[in-house]
Amino acid sequence: MTGNLSISALIAVYNTERFISEAIESVLNQTYPPMEIIIFNDGSTDNTKAIIKTFRDRVRYIEGNKIGVTAARNFLLTQAKGDWIAFHDADDRWMPQKLEKQAALLQQNPEMDGCLGLALQFLERGHTLPPNFKKSILEEPTAQFYLPNMLVKKEVFNVVGNFICYGKPTGVDSEWFARAKDANINIGIVNEVLYKRRWHDKNLSHTFTFDKTMLNILRRSIHRKNKTNE
Repeated sequence: MTGNLSISALIAVYNTERFISEAIESVLNQTYPPMEIIIFNDGSTDNTKAIIKTFRDRVRYIEGNKIGVTAARNFLLTQAKGDWIAFHDADDRWMPQKLEKQAALLQQNPEMDGCLGLALQFLERGHTLPPNFKKSILEEPTAQFYLPNMLVKKEVFNVVGNFICYGKPTGVDSEWFARAKDANINIGIVNEVLYKRRWHDKNLSHTFTFDKTMLNILRRSIHRKNKTNE
C-alpha cells in the first residue's frame, strides 16, 4: 500500500450539545487529517445543529429526522467518498495521532483490512457509576471493539454488510465485529491509546445486558457458520 489513505470521518449525532464541539475538534486536530468530515444530525432538538454550523465548510452537514443511530451510520456510509472509513461518536474524543498511527500500521501491513487502537474509557466529571457498572473497565486501556476506535476499508462493508439493529441499538458494534470475524476480515491493533470513550448520564443508563446480548450475537454467529458448512 502506497500513498496517503483517503479517509472519510463519519459522525451520527442526536442531542449532543454538551460534547459535539469537542468531538469535532478532535477530528479536525488530527495530524493525519481525513479528506472529509460528514455529520448526520438525526433530528436533534437541543443546540446541536447550531454548534455544528459554527464549523462552517470544515464539515459537511446533513439533516435527518430521527431514523436512529444504526440507520444514520448506514446512511453515512452511502455518502462517504473516501476509500477508508473512520466512524466517530459525538460524545467521545480521538487522540491527535489516531489516524496517523492507524494509517501507518495499515500501510506497513497491506494484508490488513482495518485496525483498532487502545481505548481509554472515562467517567464524565460529576457523574456516578450505577451499581451494575464494572468500574474495572475505567482502569486500564484495552483494544475495544468499538466503531469509533476503528479505521477500516470501505469495501469491507460489501463483504460484512451494514450495521443491524435487533431491537434496541445496544450491541450493534459487537454484532458487526462478530460478522467481520466470521468473514475473516483482518483487523490489526495499534498498541497505543488512540480513542477516549466517555461515560455520562445519557449512555450509562443504556448499558446493555452483556450476557444476553453477547449470547444472541454468538447464536447468530453459529447459525452463519452452520449455513456456510451446509
